[in-house]
Amino acid sequence: MMIIKALIQDDGCCVVHYATVSREWQTIVEQKIFGRLKLTPSRFASFAKITHRQRTLVKYIWLCIELHVYDCSQIKELGNDRWHKANIDVIGKAIWGLFGILSTWGPSESLVLDISVHSPSDPQHYFKQLQFGSDAIPEANNAQGTIISHNSCHGWVKFQQVILPSEEAIEDAIDSYFWYFQDIEMTGDFWRGLPEVTAVTGFLLRRQTRRRWEPETLRAILGRLPRLQEFYYEPWREWSRADQQDTDEQTQLIFKLLTFRQLKRMVLFEDFNDCYGAVFQEFLDDSDIEPVRTADVALSEALAEASLDFQQLSASFIVDARWFLRAPQPTWVWNQLISLVLTSRL
Repeated sequence: MMIIKALIQDDGCCVVHYATVSREWQTIVEQKIFGRLKLTPSRFASFAKITHRQRTLVKYIWLCIELHVYDCSQIKELGNDRWHKANIDVIGKAIWGLFGILSTWGPSESLVLDISVHSPSDPQHYFKQLQFGSDAIPEANNAQGTIISHNSCHGWVKFQQVILPSEEAIEDAIDSYFWYFQDIEMTGDFWRGLPEVTAVTGFLLRRQTRRRWEPETLRAILGRLPRLQEFYYEPWREWSRADQQDTDEQTQLIFKLLTFRQLKRMVLFEDFNDCYGAVFQEFLDDSDIEPVRTADVALSEALAEASLDFQQLSASFIVDARWFLRAPQPTWVWNQLISLVLTSRL
Protein backbone atom coordinates (compact mmCIF):
# COMPACT_ATOMS: atom_id res chain seq x y z
CA MET A 1 0.00 0.00 0.00
CA MET A 2 2.88 2.36 0.71
CA ILE A 3 4.10 1.86 -2.87
CA ILE A 4 0.86 2.89 -4.58
CA LYS A 5 0.38 5.82 -2.19
CA ALA A 6 3.86 7.05 -3.09
CA LEU A 7 3.14 6.66 -6.82
CA ILE A 8 -0.04 8.71 -6.75
CA GLN A 9 1.76 11.60 -5.08
CA ASP A 10 3.71 12.10 -8.32
CA ASP A 11 1.55 14.32 -10.55
CA GLY A 12 3.53 13.25 -13.58
CA CYS A 13 2.96 9.55 -13.00
CA CYS A 14 0.19 7.75 -14.93
CA VAL A 15 -1.37 5.51 -12.30
CA VAL A 16 -4.39 4.17 -14.17
CA HIS A 17 -2.67 0.88 -15.07
CA TYR A 18 -1.98 0.12 -11.41
CA ALA A 19 -5.72 -0.27 -10.74
CA THR A 20 -5.53 -3.88 -11.99
CA VAL A 21 -2.97 -4.96 -9.37
CA SER A 22 -5.50 -5.52 -6.57
CA ARG A 23 -8.82 -4.33 -5.16
CA GLU A 24 -6.99 -2.21 -2.61
CA TRP A 25 -4.89 -0.55 -5.29
CA GLN A 26 -7.97 -0.04 -7.47
CA THR A 27 -9.70 1.89 -4.69
CA ILE A 28 -6.72 4.21 -4.19
CA VAL A 29 -6.18 4.72 -7.92
CA GLU A 30 -9.84 5.56 -8.53
CA GLN A 31 -9.76 8.13 -5.76
CA LYS A 32 -6.83 9.75 -7.54
CA ILE A 33 -8.40 9.58 -11.01
CA PHE A 34 -11.91 10.74 -10.16
CA GLY A 35 -11.16 13.06 -7.24
CA ARG A 36 -10.37 16.09 -9.39
CA LEU A 37 -11.65 16.28 -12.95
CA LYS A 38 -11.08 18.77 -15.74
CA LEU A 39 -14.02 18.84 -18.13
CA THR A 40 -14.54 20.42 -21.52
CA PRO A 41 -17.83 20.13 -23.42
CA SER A 42 -16.26 17.59 -25.77
CA ARG A 43 -15.92 15.20 -22.81
CA PHE A 44 -19.50 15.47 -21.56
CA ALA A 45 -20.62 12.24 -23.24
CA SER A 46 -18.03 10.07 -21.49
CA PHE A 47 -18.46 11.97 -18.21
CA ALA A 48 -22.19 11.25 -18.22
CA LYS A 49 -21.46 7.51 -18.23
CA ILE A 50 -19.49 7.27 -15.00
CA THR A 51 -21.05 4.93 -12.49
CA HIS A 52 -22.82 5.84 -9.26
CA ARG A 53 -19.88 4.46 -7.25
CA GLN A 54 -17.45 6.62 -9.22
CA ARG A 55 -19.60 9.70 -8.70
CA THR A 56 -19.07 9.50 -4.96
CA LEU A 57 -15.31 9.82 -5.55
CA VAL A 58 -15.61 13.11 -7.47
CA LYS A 59 -14.82 16.05 -5.17
CA TYR A 60 -13.85 18.75 -7.65
CA ILE A 61 -14.95 19.50 -11.22
CA TRP A 62 -13.26 22.16 -13.31
CA LEU A 63 -15.47 23.14 -16.25
CA CYS A 64 -12.98 24.69 -18.65
CA ILE A 65 -14.91 26.59 -21.33
CA GLU A 66 -12.79 27.46 -24.35
CA LEU A 67 -14.05 30.21 -26.63
CA HIS A 68 -13.32 30.58 -30.33
CA VAL A 69 -9.72 31.18 -31.36
CA TYR A 70 -8.66 34.35 -33.14
CA ASP A 71 -5.56 35.90 -34.73
CA CYS A 72 -4.19 39.43 -34.90
CA SER A 73 -6.24 40.27 -37.98
CA GLN A 74 -9.45 39.41 -36.10
CA ILE A 75 -8.82 41.32 -32.84
CA LYS A 76 -10.72 44.36 -34.13
CA GLU A 77 -13.79 42.17 -34.63
CA LEU A 78 -13.91 40.66 -31.14
CA GLY A 79 -16.31 43.27 -29.80
CA ASN A 80 -18.92 42.96 -32.53
CA ASP A 81 -22.21 41.11 -32.15
CA ARG A 82 -21.18 38.14 -34.28
CA TRP A 83 -18.21 37.23 -32.09
CA HIS A 84 -20.05 38.02 -28.89
CA LYS A 85 -23.08 35.88 -29.72
CA ALA A 86 -20.95 33.01 -30.97
CA ASN A 87 -19.01 32.85 -27.71
CA ILE A 88 -22.09 33.35 -25.54
CA ASP A 89 -23.54 30.31 -27.34
CA VAL A 90 -20.43 28.30 -26.39
CA ILE A 91 -20.76 29.33 -22.73
CA GLY A 92 -24.49 28.68 -22.60
CA LYS A 93 -24.28 25.22 -24.10
CA ALA A 94 -21.44 24.26 -21.75
CA ILE A 95 -23.31 25.35 -18.61
CA TRP A 96 -26.54 23.71 -19.73
CA GLY A 97 -24.69 20.53 -20.67
CA LEU A 98 -22.93 20.12 -17.34
CA PHE A 99 -25.93 21.12 -15.25
CA GLY A 100 -28.02 18.61 -17.19
CA ILE A 101 -25.61 15.81 -16.27
CA LEU A 102 -25.15 16.85 -12.64
CA SER A 103 -28.91 17.20 -12.14
CA THR A 104 -29.11 13.40 -12.31
CA TRP A 105 -26.71 13.08 -9.38
CA GLY A 106 -28.06 12.95 -5.87
CA PRO A 107 -26.89 15.22 -3.04
CA SER A 108 -23.20 14.78 -2.29
CA GLU A 109 -21.18 15.26 0.85
CA SER A 110 -18.75 17.59 -0.90
CA LEU A 111 -18.47 18.63 -4.55
CA VAL A 112 -16.83 21.86 -5.76
CA LEU A 113 -17.68 23.22 -9.20
CA ASP A 114 -15.07 25.53 -10.75
CA ILE A 115 -16.02 27.33 -13.98
CA SER A 116 -13.51 29.24 -16.10
CA VAL A 117 -13.82 30.91 -19.50
CA HIS A 118 -11.02 31.80 -21.91
CA SER A 119 -9.90 31.56 -25.51
CA PRO A 120 -6.73 29.61 -26.33
CA SER A 121 -5.69 32.70 -28.30
CA ASP A 122 -5.79 35.03 -25.28
CA PRO A 123 -2.14 34.63 -24.21
CA GLN A 124 -0.83 34.68 -27.78
CA HIS A 125 -1.09 38.45 -28.26
CA TYR A 126 -0.51 41.28 -25.78
CA PHE A 127 -1.40 39.26 -22.70
CA LYS A 128 1.19 36.50 -22.71
CA GLN A 129 1.66 36.60 -18.93
CA LEU A 130 -1.86 35.45 -18.16
CA GLN A 131 -2.54 31.98 -16.81
CA PHE A 132 -5.88 30.20 -17.03
CA GLY A 133 -5.19 26.89 -15.31
CA SER A 134 -6.56 25.60 -12.02
CA ASP A 135 -4.43 25.39 -8.88
CA ALA A 136 -6.34 22.23 -7.96
CA ILE A 137 -5.04 20.49 -11.09
CA PRO A 138 -1.30 21.29 -11.30
CA GLU A 139 -0.80 19.70 -14.71
CA ALA A 140 -3.40 22.10 -16.12
CA ASN A 141 -1.03 25.04 -15.64
CA ASN A 142 1.78 23.13 -17.30
CA ALA A 143 -0.39 22.78 -20.36
CA GLN A 144 -0.70 26.54 -20.74
CA GLY A 145 2.66 26.78 -22.43
CA THR A 146 5.48 29.24 -21.82
CA ILE A 147 5.67 32.93 -22.52
CA ILE A 148 7.26 33.72 -25.86
CA SER A 149 10.59 35.33 -25.05
CA HIS A 150 10.55 37.95 -27.79
CA ASN A 151 7.60 39.45 -29.65
CA SER A 152 8.30 43.12 -30.18
CA CYS A 153 5.10 43.78 -32.13
CA HIS A 154 3.19 42.96 -28.93
CA GLY A 155 5.64 44.75 -26.61
CA TRP A 156 7.46 41.65 -25.28
CA VAL A 157 11.25 41.51 -25.01
CA LYS A 158 13.15 38.78 -23.17
CA PHE A 159 10.10 37.46 -21.31
CA GLN A 160 9.04 40.92 -20.16
CA GLN A 161 6.30 43.26 -21.35
CA VAL A 162 8.35 46.43 -21.78
CA ILE A 163 5.69 48.43 -23.64
CA LEU A 164 2.02 48.57 -22.75
CA PRO A 165 -0.39 48.32 -25.66
CA SER A 166 -0.71 51.52 -27.66
CA GLU A 167 -3.89 53.59 -27.77
CA GLU A 168 -4.91 51.84 -30.99
CA ALA A 169 -4.18 48.45 -29.47
CA ILE A 170 -6.22 49.36 -26.40
CA GLU A 171 -9.19 50.26 -28.56
CA ASP A 172 -8.84 47.19 -30.76
CA ALA A 173 -7.73 44.59 -28.25
CA ILE A 174 -8.24 45.44 -24.59
CA ASP A 175 -11.47 47.28 -25.25
CA SER A 176 -12.81 44.01 -26.62
CA TYR A 177 -10.85 41.69 -24.39
CA PHE A 178 -11.62 43.37 -21.08
CA TRP A 179 -14.58 45.60 -21.80
CA TYR A 180 -17.32 44.43 -24.15
CA PHE A 181 -16.33 40.85 -24.82
CA GLN A 182 -15.72 40.25 -21.13
CA ASP A 183 -19.39 40.47 -20.09
CA ILE A 184 -20.79 36.97 -19.72
CA GLU A 185 -24.45 37.86 -19.81
CA MET A 186 -27.38 35.54 -20.47
CA THR A 187 -30.79 36.54 -19.23
CA GLY A 188 -34.50 35.95 -19.71
CA ASP A 189 -35.54 32.77 -21.47
CA PHE A 190 -32.04 31.30 -21.33
CA TRP A 191 -32.34 30.45 -17.62
CA ARG A 192 -35.90 29.14 -17.66
CA GLY A 193 -35.67 25.41 -17.11
CA LEU A 194 -31.95 25.32 -16.25
CA PRO A 195 -31.69 22.10 -14.22
CA GLU A 196 -31.29 22.34 -10.48
CA VAL A 197 -28.12 20.71 -9.16
CA THR A 198 -28.19 19.41 -5.59
CA ALA A 199 -24.82 17.65 -5.79
CA VAL A 200 -22.74 20.86 -5.80
CA THR A 201 -21.78 22.21 -2.37
CA GLY A 202 -19.00 24.59 -3.47
CA PHE A 203 -18.84 27.07 -6.36
CA LEU A 204 -15.63 28.70 -7.58
CA LEU A 205 -15.20 31.56 -10.08
CA ARG A 206 -11.51 32.45 -10.19
CA ARG A 207 -9.97 35.71 -11.40
CA GLN A 208 -8.06 33.68 -14.03
CA THR A 209 -11.26 34.12 -16.03
CA ARG A 210 -10.41 37.59 -17.30
CA ARG A 211 -13.93 38.24 -18.56
CA ARG A 212 -16.37 39.51 -15.99
CA TRP A 213 -19.49 37.62 -15.04
CA GLU A 214 -22.57 39.81 -15.16
CA PRO A 215 -24.10 39.79 -11.65
CA GLU A 216 -27.54 38.94 -13.05
CA THR A 217 -26.09 35.91 -14.83
CA LEU A 218 -24.26 34.84 -11.69
CA ARG A 219 -27.38 35.26 -9.57
CA ALA A 220 -29.29 32.97 -11.92
CA ILE A 221 -26.62 30.24 -11.70
CA LEU A 222 -26.48 30.46 -7.91
CA GLY A 223 -30.24 30.08 -7.83
CA ARG A 224 -29.88 26.59 -9.31
CA LEU A 225 -27.47 25.42 -6.58
CA PRO A 226 -29.76 24.93 -3.56
CA ARG A 227 -27.21 23.08 -1.39
CA LEU A 228 -24.37 25.55 -1.81
CA GLN A 229 -22.22 25.81 1.32
CA GLU A 230 -19.07 27.49 -0.03
CA PHE A 231 -18.72 30.28 -2.58
CA TYR A 232 -15.41 31.61 -3.92
CA TYR A 233 -15.76 34.64 -6.15
CA GLU A 234 -12.90 36.69 -7.61
CA PRO A 235 -14.36 39.38 -9.90
CA TRP A 236 -12.43 42.00 -11.85
CA ARG A 237 -12.98 45.61 -10.88
CA GLU A 238 -14.70 47.85 -13.41
CA TRP A 239 -12.65 50.51 -15.15
CA SER A 240 -15.06 53.42 -14.63
CA ARG A 241 -16.91 54.77 -11.60
CA ALA A 242 -20.30 54.57 -13.34
CA ASP A 243 -19.86 50.94 -14.36
CA GLN A 244 -18.63 50.04 -10.89
CA GLN A 245 -21.65 51.63 -9.25
CA ASP A 246 -23.97 49.65 -11.50
CA THR A 247 -22.10 46.42 -10.79
CA ASP A 248 -22.17 47.07 -7.03
CA GLU A 249 -25.94 47.55 -7.14
CA GLN A 250 -26.38 44.26 -8.97
CA THR A 251 -23.98 42.45 -6.64
CA GLN A 252 -26.14 43.47 -3.70
CA LEU A 253 -28.86 41.25 -5.15
CA ILE A 254 -26.44 38.32 -5.12
CA PHE A 255 -25.73 38.86 -1.43
CA LYS A 256 -29.43 39.13 -0.66
CA LEU A 257 -30.04 35.83 -2.46
CA LEU A 258 -27.36 34.16 -0.33
CA THR A 259 -28.95 35.50 2.86
CA PHE A 260 -31.58 32.78 2.67
CA ARG A 261 -29.22 29.93 1.79
CA GLN A 262 -27.25 27.50 3.94
CA LEU A 263 -23.96 29.08 2.85
CA LYS A 264 -21.22 28.65 5.46
CA ARG A 265 -18.13 30.01 3.78
CA MET A 266 -17.59 32.89 1.34
CA VAL A 267 -14.31 34.14 -0.09
CA LEU A 268 -14.39 37.34 -2.17
CA PHE A 269 -11.40 38.93 -3.87
CA GLU A 270 -11.77 41.86 -6.28
CA ASP A 271 -8.79 42.00 -8.62
CA PHE A 272 -7.49 44.91 -10.65
CA ASN A 273 -4.64 45.79 -12.99
CA ASP A 274 -3.36 49.31 -12.27
CA CYS A 275 -1.44 49.55 -15.56
CA TYR A 276 -4.40 48.78 -17.79
CA GLY A 277 -6.65 50.86 -15.57
CA ALA A 278 -4.40 53.88 -16.07
CA VAL A 279 -4.53 53.44 -19.84
CA PHE A 280 -8.31 53.26 -19.79
CA GLN A 281 -8.47 56.60 -17.99
CA GLU A 282 -7.55 58.27 -21.27
CA PHE A 283 -10.96 57.27 -22.63
CA LEU A 284 -13.02 58.38 -19.62
CA ASP A 285 -14.39 61.68 -18.44
CA ASP A 286 -12.64 63.09 -15.40
CA SER A 287 -15.79 62.59 -13.34
CA ASP A 288 -15.81 58.89 -14.24
CA ILE A 289 -12.20 58.17 -13.25
CA GLU A 290 -11.61 56.42 -9.95
CA PRO A 291 -7.90 55.60 -9.49
CA VAL A 292 -8.56 54.19 -6.01
CA ARG A 293 -11.58 51.99 -5.39
CA THR A 294 -14.22 53.52 -3.15
CA ALA A 295 -16.19 50.70 -1.58
CA ASP A 296 -19.95 51.01 -1.81
CA VAL A 297 -21.63 51.47 1.59
CA ALA A 298 -24.81 49.63 0.63
CA LEU A 299 -22.83 46.71 -0.77
CA SER A 300 -20.84 46.42 2.47
CA GLU A 301 -24.05 46.47 4.48
CA ALA A 302 -25.67 43.85 2.25
CA LEU A 303 -22.72 41.52 2.76
CA ALA A 304 -22.85 42.04 6.52
CA GLU A 305 -26.49 40.98 6.61
CA ALA A 306 -25.91 38.03 4.30
CA SER A 307 -23.09 36.74 6.52
CA LEU A 308 -25.11 36.29 9.72
CA ASP A 309 -25.08 32.49 9.43
CA PHE A 310 -21.58 32.19 7.96
CA GLN A 311 -18.76 30.34 9.65
CA GLN A 312 -16.05 31.98 7.55
CA LEU A 313 -15.96 35.19 5.52
CA SER A 314 -13.08 36.78 3.64
CA ALA A 315 -13.73 39.87 1.52
CA SER A 316 -10.82 41.77 -0.02
CA PHE A 317 -11.30 45.17 -1.71
CA ILE A 318 -14.88 44.54 -2.83
CA VAL A 319 -16.25 45.99 0.44
CA ASP A 320 -14.83 48.18 3.21
CA ALA A 321 -14.41 46.93 6.77
CA ARG A 322 -15.58 50.27 8.16
CA TRP A 323 -19.00 50.07 6.53
CA PHE A 324 -19.31 46.35 7.21
CA LEU A 325 -18.69 46.79 10.94
CA ARG A 326 -21.02 49.78 11.21
CA ALA A 327 -23.88 47.94 9.51
CA PRO A 328 -25.08 45.57 12.29
CA GLN A 329 -28.57 46.09 13.68
CA PRO A 330 -29.43 45.37 17.36
CA THR A 331 -30.95 42.02 16.42
CA TRP A 332 -28.01 40.82 14.32
CA VAL A 333 -25.90 38.06 15.88
CA TRP A 334 -23.09 36.06 14.23
CA ASN A 335 -23.55 32.87 16.25
CA GLN A 336 -21.45 30.64 14.00
CA LEU A 337 -18.73 32.98 12.74
CA ILE A 338 -15.21 31.75 13.53
CA SER A 339 -13.15 33.62 10.91
CA LEU A 340 -13.52 37.14 9.47
CA VAL A 341 -11.08 38.81 7.05
CA LEU A 342 -11.83 42.28 5.65
CA THR A 343 -9.87 45.08 4.03
CA SER A 344 -10.27 48.83 4.48
CA ARG A 345 -9.03 51.87 2.62
CA LEU A 346 -6.60 53.96 4.69
